[in-house]
Amino acid sequence: NHFGLNCGALLNLPALQVDFVKLDPSLTSTLETDPARRYLIDAIVATARLGTTRVIASHVENGKMLDLLQARGVDVVQGQYLGLPVSL
Repeated sequence: NHFGLNCGALLNLPALQVDFVKLDPSLTSTLETDPARRYLIDAIVATARLGTTRVIASHVENGKMLDLLQARGVDVVQGQYLGLPVSL
């Protein structure tokens, strides 16, 4: 469910043939202040692009975070900035 904390998972991503990966919230929580997290997200997105895997980022809390994720090529975002959860 939360991708990006295990380097082995990144190395195996092209062989997994999954539809999507959801970034671990620890990657996005410090995105604005931590260049290393941005580079790691770049690597995950680039690796996902070797196949047809889409990348999802959750816990998007503000416009700056949204802009950074869009600039990195993240396909889908979720979070409080976009709307509060609703009951079904």
